[in-house]
Amino acid sequence: MAECFNTRLQRFAIMRRLFIPMILAFCVMYVITTVVYIGTEVNETVPGASSEVVLRPKWPDDSASEKDLANIDTDPMEERMMLRRSRIPPMCGGKFTSTKNASREPIWNLNILYTSSSIYVDDKYKFLYCFVPKTATTTWRKMFMAMHYNISYNDADENFDKLTKDIGLKHLNLYSEQKILQIMQGYLKFMVVRNPFERLLSAWQNKFNKYKSGQFWYCNTYGKSIIEKYRKNFTVGDGSGCDVTFDEFTDYLLERDFKNGWIDEHWKPYYDLCMPCHVPYDTIIHYETLVEDSNYVLDKLGEKRRFPNGSSGVKGKVLEAYSNLNNSFHKREQIYKIYQMDFDMFGYGPIPLA
Repeated sequence: MAECFNTRLQRFAIMRRLFIPMILAFCVMYVITTVVYIGTEVNETVPGASSEVVLRPKWPDDSASEKDLANIDTDPMEERMMLRRSRIPPMCGGKFTSTKNASREPIWNLNILYTSSSIYVDDKYKFLYCFVPKTATTTWRKMFMAMHYNISYNDADENFDKLTKDIGLKHLNLYSEQKILQIMQGYLKFMVVRNPFERLLSAWQNKFNKYKSGQFWYCNTYGKSIIEKYRKNFTVGDGSGCDVTFDEFTDYLLERDFKNGWIDEHWKPYYDLCMPCHVPYDTIIHYETLVEDSNYVLDKLGEKRRFPNGSSGVKGKVLEAYSNLNNSFHKREQIYKIYQMDFDMFGYGPIPLA
């Protein structure tokens, strides 16, 4: 009897020595699995950066190629936007996650988003819009005013202060982290782009060539110093600051520090203004199809108003303007390099000038 009892005690002791480590191992594995899951699905620190929060909104699945889309019965406008969106993820490199479906999930560095002064949110109509100067922003401002005051487009005011003070258009950087996530998931997000060469020519023409009354700030702030530095045989008092040539303007641009320096919003790249690697835009309007694309957005917002027809002040003048630059090919090549991300990301391809 005693021998049998001792045998049972020995077996119990062996089982206890095996069972307790097994329980401990199970607990450790459970904790590790839970931490990894939470870290992967909710918060993740981007290597080499601090205080970066990864938010995971639903990014449109635009993985279909042009060949695939040809065999899909989709709305032509939806197809157009799908193709435009699909160009963005491959250009963002490390700014997209390395997890499954990585090409559709942008990593948002909230510290970067909070530096943006061009992205606005309308909570009434639930949209996010990136203001890019020289891409029909004046027309869109009037449209927003018409929508909010329920008046015709022609009766609307383009005053920007009224947009931000009266109807409550707000900077994205005024919202909390959680609200930004809600905006990215539930609001319509759109921006407007045009050929970067054309945009630069339009900016020069507007600020230094066919400037309007009240725009002397650009003449005084930029124009005079540009003329002084880049005009050959310059003498004190030469030029008003409003007669900067396109050659002088491009000389000025090519010496700017686009990576670390302050760049005026009228010639700042779309990539930096609108942060498409951090904001999953639903709709990318091209200036070349402005009215059609804009009406598509208005339909999405439930608006019956139609976007007005307009004309570009530099249409048909781009090739001539760039061809007449001193050392033309070299300058165009250097400008292309500065804005290459914009050219490639938004489908404008290589240098389109002969």
